Amino acid sequence: MASQLSQQYAYRAQKSIGLVGGTPNYDPIDSFQPPDVPARTFKYSPDGRLFAYAIPTGVRIYQAESAQLLQELSLSNIVDISFSPRGTYLSTWERPIKLEDGSQHKNLRVFSVSTGEELVAFSQKSQEGWELQFTISESHAVRLVGQEIQVFRPVEWSKGVVDKLKVEGATSVTLSPGLNPSVAVFVAEKKGQPASVKIYSLTALAAPPTCQKTFFKAQRSQIKWNTLGTQVLVLTQTDVDQANKSYYGETGGLYLLSAAGNFDCRVALDKEGPDKRGRKKKGGKDGGKKDGAATPAGGEASARPSIDIPPNGAAEAVAANGSVPPTPGGEGSLDPTAKKIRNLNKKLKAIEELKEKQKKGERLEATQLKKIDTEADIRKELAGLGISS
Repeated sequence: MASQLSQQYAYRAQKSIGLVGGTPNYDPIDSFQPPDVPARTFKYSPDGRLFAYAIPTGVRIYQAESAQLLQELSLSNIVDISFSPRGTYLSTWERPIKLEDGSQHKNLRVFSVSTGEELVAFSQKSQEGWELQFTISESHAVRLVGQEIQVFRPVEWSKGVVDKLKVEGATSVTLSPGLNPSVAVFVAEKKGQPASVKIYSLTALAAPPTCQKTFFKAQRSQIKWNTLGTQVLVLTQTDVDQANKSYYGETGGLYLLSAAGNFDCRVALDKEGPDKRGRKKKGGKDGGKKDGAATPAGGEASARPSIDIPPNGAAEAVAANGSVPPTPGGEGSLDPTAKKIRNLNKKLKAIEELKEKQKKGERLEATQLKKIDTEADIRKELAGLGISS
């Protein structure tokens, strides 16, 4: 009989932090000695082996199951911490300050968990998107500096940047999981120019993007990869809601893109308001979405609209190439927008067939020629619905 996996939970209150075991008793972990001052933040490593918290005087790293102290880093004013996927590295961020000698404050630091040694440090002004992003194997690490994506090899931090790519207007980069990592780069809408997402293979940054798509109503975005790193969800948002229905701006659209560039679609949202949180199926190929006013089970309004993919069901989506993924309810379950898009794409397909006949020298009737003349209007209508054609 397989041994049961242990469960553990961490909590942080205003003046305390603690570890408790799992079901059914949720007993405190007696071997854990909490600090005598409030903790600012805490994190588990992605694999659950390690636990760390930050206090005003430093960071403490524990073996989670036994609550054994592994490292104590003497660092002041740490605001946030982050583990690499395998728990080999711990990154810390503190608020930048002006140094007396005028040099840049290197407020983002990376430490070896096993030795406690500081391996590398960077200047990082903003807390938003501060974390170094590591590939699942920890062979590479990525960060965005200005409009430049910089790539490092963690086993050779001393070599500095080993690859880089400048993307004009880039405001965020999101590294995929999976064995063949990609980076999704978001460029915000500016001065009438549409926003865009471009996907590059991490091992071939100099090559053209494998996938790219443009959007309107997109000053910022949330980007979520599936587990395999083959598909990505992009939720676009504006900074200001022109209709004044949301304090956090207006949701522009939700899109599903393939990293390979062979598929993209807009996910239809039936209701106004931000998307609710969900989860991606572990296999990474199936997905879905929830929409409407974001109010979690606890009753508190969600701080920001967010996206993800629930465990079951296929995303209700209309593909840019005209296909509509099948839904359990069949045609009747499609919302009016999805039906309209499908019908417009059918018309485009019919027009393409007529144009092929025309190329072959076949004589077309007057009504068929009139259909061809409507192509531009149909494409314009699709563009207004957020569908590229």
